[in-house]
Amino acid sequence: MSLPRSKSVFPSCRRRRLLLTAVLLLPSATLIAQAPTKAYAPPKTAWGDPDLQGIFTNATVTPLERPTEFDGKEFLTDKEVAEWEALAAKSYADEPQKEGETGTYNAFWDDHGTKAVSMRRSSLIIDPPDGRIETLMTFRLETPVPIVERG
Repeated sequence: MSLPRSKSVFPSCRRRRLLLTAVLLLPSATLIAQAPTKAYAPPKTAWGDPDLQGIFTNATVTPLERPTEFDGKEFLTDKEVAEWEALAAKSYADEPQKEGETGTYNAFWDDHGTKAVSMRRSSLIIDPPDGRIETLMTFRLETPVPIVERG
C-alpha cells in the first residue's frame, strides 16, 4: 500500500526557503537601518581655535633636540633605540644614598620615561628637519658691525 503524498514534505522546503530568505535579508536590513556616520570635527574653544586641553607628557628617552652625534639622521635603528633605553634605565635606577647626600626624594615627581618614541625618531622636534629649535638670532649680518671706541 502506497502512502499518499504528504504535505509534510513541502512545509519543510517552505521553512528552508523562508529561513534562507530571512538570513539573506537580515544583514541588508540592518545596514539600511544604520545612520550615516558624521565626519569627525575636533572640539573648538569659545573663540574658534582647536581645543588642545588635556594631559601631555614628554616621558620618553628621546631628547627634545637632536644630539650632535645624530646630525642628519632623522630615525634611529633598533639597536640605537635599545642602547638609549638601556642607558636610561641604568641612569635613573634607585641607588643607595651616598654619605652627605640629602636623598632622592624629589625624584618621585620626575617622569623621565624608559622608552623611545614609537617612530624611533632621534628628536622630538621634527620641523625644522635638523631636529633643533631655531634661535631668535638665526640671521647673519651681511656687513660687520663697526666697533666704536669711546674716549
